[in-house]
Amino acid sequence: MTKEELFFTDANGNKWNCLIFTEEMAQKCSKSLVNCYNCTNCGNCINCHECEDCINCVDCWNCDDCGYCTSCTKCGDCTLCENCTLNYGCVEGISQRYIY
Repeated sequence: MTKEELFFTDANGNKWNCLIFTEEMAQKCSKSLVNCYNCTNCGNCINCHECEDCINCVDCWNCDDCGYCTSCTKCGDCTLCENCTLNYGCVEGISQRYIY
């Protein structure tokens, strides 16, 4: 974990805003990401890329370019989703699937 400007950054390019996250919190989030790259302020995801500000999302996988999602659970194959909340779906996204 390195500190670059306003972000703590891990080896996969995932980063956490140091105004929101402590270094310890960022390390915990980093360990919870599996095969995720270039995501910002995210945690508990698998195979996600370039997602941003997904808060309290759990077990999401294969998501690309999603942002500002809150409390999504087991989302899969989401692309360009924005403002998803719980299981109500993707407002502006395509190719989404939920597993219950």
